[in-house]
Amino acid sequence: VKVPVTYAEAKAADDLSTASDFRVITSSSSLTLQNMTLLGGYLASASGGAIEHIAGIGSKGNSTHLTLDHVTIADSGAKNGGALSCGTNTLTIKNSVFRNNYASQNGGAIDRSSRGLTLEDVTFTGNTAGSSGGAIHVWQTGLTLKGDCLFENNTAGGSGGAILVNSTNNASSLTTTAPADGSEIIFRGNSAGAGGALWVSGPLTLN
Repeated sequence: VKVPVTYAEAKAADDLSTASDFRVITSSSSLTLQNMTLLGGYLASASGGAIEHIAGIGSKGNSTHLTLDHVTIADSGAKNGGALSCGTNTLTIKNSVFRNNYASQNGGAIDRSSRGLTLEDVTFTGNTAGSSGGAIHVWQTGLTLKGDCLFENNTAGGSGGAILVNSTNNASSLTTTAPADGSEIIFRGNSAGAGGALWVSGPLTLN
């Protein structure tokens, strides 16, 4: 999916009339995206440049879920969560790529608050946040990394060049699980004012 204007053009304009009119927005329903590329989603005043999934309860009273499988999101931008902002009950991303996304505040690629985030075989390259979490900003919830995950050349103006996990009362956590098959979780070339790769306020478990 490609929008009519490029990310650079929309960001320079910083105007709702010329910014991207492509964004996936869903509320009170579960969503699964598979085998697609989303390019150039942008809205300066919003969260989730390409995807915004708003917390809610489904029409039948069921919890809502967001799953991304073999999805690439690139060249997208927003206030928070340059590629994705999610408040659903569960968020699972696997076999996916986040590249060259930008947030003026937090979460260059992903901004997630509450309810957990699980990543498996996901790559984050060249994402930028003006404040915290060059690739991922997590607040008051747990982040789990599995399989082969790569965080490379992500940047934050404040803390957490690749990942910032923040909370009050240790409500957030970061857990990595690399199985015995030789999978690796790699942080390379990330930078920030504090915590070039990671800034974690809460329990940290590295396996």
